[in-house]
Amino acid sequence: MTPPGPFHAPLLGLAAALAAGCAVTTGSPWAWLAVSAAAAAAGTWLPSRLLTARWAAWLCCLLTAGAGLRTAAEARAERLAAQVAALSSADGARVEGVVRRVLAEWPLPRVEFALRAVHAPGGSTAVDGAAALTLPQGLRPPPEGSVLLVRSMMHRPRVARFPGDLDARALLGSRGVDLQGTATSVDDLAVVADRAGFTGTDDLLARARNATRAAVRTAMPEDAAALVEAFVLGDSPGMDPEVRRPFDEAGAAHLLAVSGLQATLLAAMLFALLRALWGRIPWLLARADPGPAAALLCLPAIYAYALFAGGAASVVRSAWMAAAVMVGQALRRKAATAQVLGVAAIVMLAVEPRVVANAGFLLSFLSVLALVLLTPGVLALLQGTDADRTSWRPWLLAALASSTAAYLATLPLVAHLFGRVATWGALTNVVLVPAGAVALPAVVVGTLAGVALQWDFLLACCGAVSLALHDLCRVAALLPWPVVEVTPPGAGMTALALGGALLLAVGSWRAAVAGALGLLVGVAGLVPAQSPRNELVVMMAPVGQGDGAILRFPDGAVAVIDGGGSFISAVDPGRTVLAPLLDQLGVQQLDLMVLSHPHPDHLNGLVTLAERFRPREFWWTGQQSRHPRFRDLERALDAAGTRRVVFERPAAGPRVVQRTVGGVRVCVLHPFPERDAPDAPHHFPELSDNDNSLVLRFEHAGRAVLFPGDIEKETEAALAADPDVAPLLRADVLKIPHHGSNTSSTDAFLRAVGARHALIGVGAGNTWGFPSGEVLGRMAAHGVDVWRTDLDGLVTVHLGADGVAVEAFAR
Repeated sequence: MTPPGPFHAPLLGLAAALAAGCAVTTGSPWAWLAVSAAAAAAGTWLPSRLLTARWAAWLCCLLTAGAGLRTAAEARAERLAAQVAALSSADGARVEGVVRRVLAEWPLPRVEFALRAVHAPGGSTAVDGAAALTLPQGLRPPPEGSVLLVRSMMHRPRVARFPGDLDARALLGSRGVDLQGTATSVDDLAVVADRAGFTGTDDLLARARNATRAAVRTAMPEDAAALVEAFVLGDSPGMDPEVRRPFDEAGAAHLLAVSGLQATLLAAMLFALLRALWGRIPWLLARADPGPAAALLCLPAIYAYALFAGGAASVVRSAWMAAAVMVGQALRRKAATAQVLGVAAIVMLAVEPRVVANAGFLLSFLSVLALVLLTPGVLALLQGTDADRTSWRPWLLAALASSTAAYLATLPLVAHLFGRVATWGALTNVVLVPAGAVALPAVVVGTLAGVALQWDFLLACCGAVSLALHDLCRVAALLPWPVVEVTPPGAGMTALALGGALLLAVGSWRAAVAGALGLLVGVAGLVPAQSPRNELVVMMAPVGQGDGAILRFPDGAVAVIDGGGSFISAVDPGRTVLAPLLDQLGVQQLDLMVLSHPHPDHLNGLVTLAERFRPREFWWTGQQSRHPRFRDLERALDAAGTRRVVFERPAAGPRVVQRTVGGVRVCVLHPFPERDAPDAPHHFPELSDNDNSLVLRFEHAGRAVLFPGDIEKETEAALAADPDVAPLLRADVLKIPHHGSNTSSTDAFLRAVGARHALIGVGAGNTWGFPSGEVLGRMAAHGVDVWRTDLDGLVTVHLGADGVAVEAFAR
């Protein structure tokens, strides 16, 4: 059966249908599979003259089969999570498993952990699954293959919490990892056996990876070693973000992990070498032709390298493509690239349907498809009527056409996944891709040879080549505006742009016009969205177990209230959450930064924001802290030239301070102690840090939002009883104090505020059990709608003349 269409690549079309189905996460697996079986029967028994109907039936078959496979995988993950969560929550329970892969060493060590059993006081239960396990800060991850006993509550990974955020559940699920957990101290972790968890091939691969990593780290500087590990092993657990940055800004992040480029080039090199050797041995040449024999010998080597390199989506895709090409060589049949790409996609999706949510999988396939389908058209446009084939210009135009085709085709998807695009990626890759095509295989081959032969000089040369490629990316990143932050387009807009890019390759003028329009509409969606005027926008950010909010005022001014964080200083939601959100808003400089009180879960993220966005004013209570991040914040504010503001009790009149910021009335309600000396503190020394929190009320167009920090019952009662303050507690939206702890949010305080909506900044699975069930019960009794960052992700509130509107990213 040949499907309608110009490419005559039915496997590619079927793979696209299977991928679309695998994106479905709801419904009954059995219902989807039943529809798939019915569609397959229709595609088989329909008369051959009904070609279009048969083709539609097979597309429906693959679409619903993908949905069935994905929903079945999600159902298995939910069952595993429920089982392991129940077992691991018991007192004294320990989870036994094997370190399958080191995921990160900085800022917190993380490993991929294959579960074996859960040992509880009542007995042991065998389990089969995998988890991403976070280890205590400063602990060196055990080698791959180590058997561990861990005390940790296991749960499902979190989903994306704001536009452009990493969807940990999708990313880990694409690798077959369904759970995550944390060992908070070294007492929660015990190494039972070092490198004894693997047997057979797994043991050999683990030993080879561990030996390679150890040799690389011994023979070269830290930064070079991190680069070589990324190029050779497919991971970079010890890489500093500053080392990674030039690759991102130059649009060459694909060079930083083992990619299809390395796998393809290594397969080609191995094939050429084996064919040459076979042809030089007479008795082998007499028994078989060099081409087919070399192709068959390449197959196990391709498979072994894909496993050795960590099984990344791009490597597996290239391994399947290379294997299919080698089989074609052995059978003396040349396979079409699009067909081979379809085979690779179908196999990968059938084995693990959740790989469709993996950015590496999507970008890898899309870039190869663009090179096949779009490059000829782009090259024709660049060449025009120039028929000169004797100079360097045709080579340059071909490189530019390939880079431009891949860049344009992946641009909407990159924006959708990451919320940022490399401005000059199409140009810089004209140089960086050929450089990588030479350097990366050389580094891989040289490193493996250096480890096998124990030649530190060869390893040092590989490190030098890696640093040279890094420096080349750094030069490319010096171009102005190397990265543009954008509001991530929705899935529909992204699909429209991708469909337009592919239609451009069809060849007919109608398809080209439709494709160009679709691509233009999709690219137009990359323009950063502007906040509507005449409204106050409050964004309660999912910064984990802490508070962090962004306020955009009617005149465009922007403020940040608290920055989230953790008592583990390595956790920086300022860098991972708040800064990306500010970038999407197009913020260059903050007008106002507020620290309610100097606890780590409120101040840690502010350091990065002070360094990057140089706030004009900083409001606080003047209360000091000995936490090292507080000292970092003071230095960052000094370097930015930020004006620090501490409020004093008014000499006369009501016991509140009123300011106007960005067209919004701001009331400072607390703390205002009596000051009997110029050097008296601006807070209450007899109260806790929580009860000394800065309490702020923002009012616009008759609507108000109250930010009371982490005040507790004593201060809540004092504010509600103060005749100057009590009327100003009234608000439509309340940021719940102290993350929903039962020490706050009393009935009297909730009555005094009278809010219709409540925002709670809280971390998923936090050890304090926030928010308290009693607090949630009290808010339900008062008719308050609760919005939680652990469940709802980014919560955005619009306050204006038309009323109050609340929306949540994950609800």
